[in-house]
Amino acid sequence: MNTDNMSILGETFDFGPYAFLDDYQADFICNHSDYEGRYGYNQQANIGLWNCKILASAFANWVDNSQLEQSLQAFVDQYHQHYQQQMLHRLGLDSTQPADMTLIIELLERLNRYAIDYSLFFRRLALWQTDSESTFLELLPEPDAFSDWLTNLEKRIKQEQITDSVWRERMEQRNPSVMLRNYIAQDIINAAEQGDTQPLHTWLKALQSPFDAHSALSEYQQPPLANQKGFQLSCSS
Repeated sequence: MNTDNMSILGETFDFGPYAFLDDYQADFICNHSDYEGRYGYNQQANIGLWNCKILASAFANWVDNSQLEQSLQAFVDQYHQHYQQQMLHRLGLDSTQPADMTLIIELLERLNRYAIDYSLFFRRLALWQTDSESTFLELLPEPDAFSDWLTNLEKRIKQEQITDSVWRERMEQRNPSVMLRNYIAQDIINAAEQGDTQPLHTWLKALQSPFDAHSALSEYQQPPLANQKGFQLSCSS
């Protein structure tokens, strides 16, 4: 999200490259012209607030400054509340507890430190403590570094008062099995330019139900190779 693609309704557009974030990198820069990281991944909320401040300044001659400050603080409060709810949703949790934000922050710190594939982590986390747990653990270069976090997650799931099977079902319903990564989109484009539109139709259909298993696309449900990730795009990509 840049400063020119947030509507007065608060809707954002033209920030698609972050939908294809591969290994989690908090300060990832997706726009190749953003040399200073002003619009880096971890700056998105700050840019949203900055946009609101610029909008507020347009009303400075008609609205009391204290009212403008209250409105800006409301943005900050609502953003943090919504972000926490969305992250808990991804972790299969519906209620809220006092230590939830700590659980989220500690996870993001580990994902960032070990450059874990962001989308696959949540999808495969559903396999934790099942017969397929190895599929989840193979994503982690240092599994022991996640052991205490997983213990805290286990306690948090118990606070939710749901069975393990219900939690796993939630995880699979909330975390996609297929993602249109940048390299996949480029492969689709390349094939179409050669007259082969089958990959386009296959992915159009798959992305209409991204939470289904899609076993036929299993090769795309693996961590991308080094040359298939970390793409930097232009705003018009």
